[in-house]
Amino acid sequence: MIKHGTNFEYLLQLIGPRIKKQDTVFRGSKPAKVRLAVTLRFLATGDSFKSLHYLFKISPEVISLIVPEVCKALCEALRSFVKMPQNDQGWLEVARSFETKWQFPHCLGAIYGKHIKIESPINSGSEFYNYKHNFSIILAVVDSEYNFLFADVGTHGRMNDAGVFNDSILYNKIYGSNSNFPEDTPLYLTDIFLCPMFLWQMELLDYLPAAGSANRKFNSRLSRARVVIECAFGIMTSVFRVLKTNMLLQPEKASIDFSLYFIIF
Repeated sequence: MIKHGTNFEYLLQLIGPRIKKQDTVFRGSKPAKVRLAVTLRFLATGDSFKSLHYLFKISPEVISLIVPEVCKALCEALRSFVKMPQNDQGWLEVARSFETKWQFPHCLGAIYGKHIKIESPINSGSEFYNYKHNFSIILAVVDSEYNFLFADVGTHGRMNDAGVFNDSILYNKIYGSNSNFPEDTPLYLTDIFLCPMFLWQMELLDYLPAAGSANRKFNSRLSRARVVIECAFGIMTSVFRVLKTNMLLQPEKASIDFSLYFIIF
């Protein structure tokens, strides 16, 4: 979360010139301060454009133009707040943090896909539809402190988790020739060398392990470490309550909104 003075004043100073409009001879434009306030209110509450109309005295049609425009400006101005480690030492620091806080070594982050409800695009058929009755999906990676390191938004909701991952930029970064991930390192107190992995790549060893067994301990720590990404999404949803609603936005505009949540969360 951004903390410079008051968040609102900081954001207004940052994007004010980008979202300011010129007055015309027919009507005065909405001040940048009002445009930002409308957008943040929409993101924080999930209120409909009609409800915002009564609060700000701005027509729903104008609000539908203001929200995506302000979100895009915020994304462009704050993009550097969400970034993956740039080298192997950065990734090793993420792994050390997971081992220290969650007692789970060799972990570079937790990956999770979350389904989001958006308005079904015209003539899209079942392309964006899935078994949860949603139309879009978000793929994200977090570290042990609930910080988002990566987000891929706008994937068709009908794709399964593996399909979303294989189609993401993250997949190319992990398995591409220019990967900056750490080399294989030995497991603790063993001579076994293993490449650090993401939690998404790890599976339970046994669904009904004996009490006190090594498999039982592994499963317990794996499940506990996986909770990090679920909690991160839960916290973000509680802050941006619009994620709990059916967003009446087309995929292109909704993708801008989703990207913004990860940046200013």
